[in-house]
Amino acid sequence: MVMMIVGTIILVVFILMISELYDDNANDKKRLLAEDFGKSIQQEFLLAQRSKPGYSRDFEMPDTLEGFSYDAFIINSILVINYSEGQANFRIPSTNGQLVIGENTIRNINDTICLNC
Repeated sequence: MVMMIVGTIILVVFILMISELYDDNANDKKRLLAEDFGKSIQQEFLLAQRSKPGYSRDFEMPDTLEGFSYDAFIINSILVINYSEGQANFRIPSTNGQLVIGENTIRNINDTICLNC
């Protein structure tokens, strides 16, 4: 009987440790997804800035990042990617317009970056 109790306690402790490791890995995955996604969107703005007037390109903002919810918006030349455990910030050129979920069009109009305008 004592052996069963000790075995059950060891099993519960082991399950709790595995659960904690799984949560840490899920949080790390969300952070990495948000950072990678933010960098790729940041590159869209930098490319538009370096391009000549008349440049136009479409890019997609997915509903989720591999199943994880997120929000993306621009405040004072900072691209913000919010996700459940935090946020990732990326400096971008001064831009007119806002991001939308779905298709976005970025343009260089007379050396002004215009997003969905």
